[in-house]
Amino acid sequence: MTTAEIFKNIMLVIGGLALFLYAIELMSASLKAAAGNKLKIIIEKATNKIWKGILVGIGLTALIQSSSATTVIIIGLVSVGLMTLRQGAAVVIGANIGTTVTSILIGLPVSKWGLWFIAIGVIVFFVFSRKVPRNLGRSIIGFGLLFVGLEFLGTGVRDIAQAQWAQDALRTFGNPEVKGFWFFGLGFSTIFTMVVQSSSATVGVVQKLYDIDAITLIGAIPMVLGANIGTTITGALASIKGSKNAKRVAFIHTLYNLIGTIIILPLISPISKLLGAVETRFLSPETKMMTIALVHMLF
Repeated sequence: MTTAEIFKNIMLVIGGLALFLYAIELMSASLKAAAGNKLKIIIEKATNKIWKGILVGIGLTALIQSSSATTVIIIGLVSVGLMTLRQGAAVVIGANIGTTVTSILIGLPVSKWGLWFIAIGVIVFFVFSRKVPRNLGRSIIGFGLLFVGLEFLGTGVRDIAQAQWAQDALRTFGNPEVKGFWFFGLGFSTIFTMVVQSSSATVGVVQKLYDIDAITLIGAIPMVLGANIGTTITGALASIKGSKNAKRVAFIHTLYNLIGTIIILPLISPISKLLGAVETRFLSPETKMMTIALVHMLF
């Protein structure tokens, strides 16, 4: 691989990742704008019971495509006394479940329709003059850009992964014979998620890496777990100037994800074999990324 080819592929990876992150932000901001100020009122009234709070967390995060945004909203409401600690904790737990929606969407066999989604979104945006449909149009554009960004990212990584040094490095992430192999993937994805402040982005990248066979399933699982840990940084930062209960909500969010990771890590090998069997039996090469979505949903 020549220097020019390496540079081109690095630009594809960086550009694809940037476009992917922008797409997630565009979807989140547009859907929040479409929901308007009624969002907080609905949350306040619909969380009087724990199970309702969990459902609100799932629904809200699925709607705005960001568990970090949900957590920040909840910490704000708890901080000013509009929600109790118990209510806030329930919604945050629900948000952890709701964040899997993005990975499920990425796992669907619709990636080749990315440009069509962009075209539909642009039409909706320009045809309608009212706020809600225009914001929905923007969110559809974001949905299309999500797949375009992943495609650029995948193309760049696929070419780079052909280099021997890259193959050696990637094998470290998923080789059970390497002592503490899981630590590399877990640590990398935790830090990466803290930087980009989006577990959906990290899991999306992992899905694409797995789709092009750059990493193995046993190497992907720790990276998904790391994304769950890294996403707690947003809530922790948002709670710094909040009340004691706001800080407790952020702590519960972190503890919940840490405990889940500690439970799953010793079981990575049997879990990867089970999910591998599920993939072979029920999924096709076109829907291979859904396996990682399943990992994200379960853990």
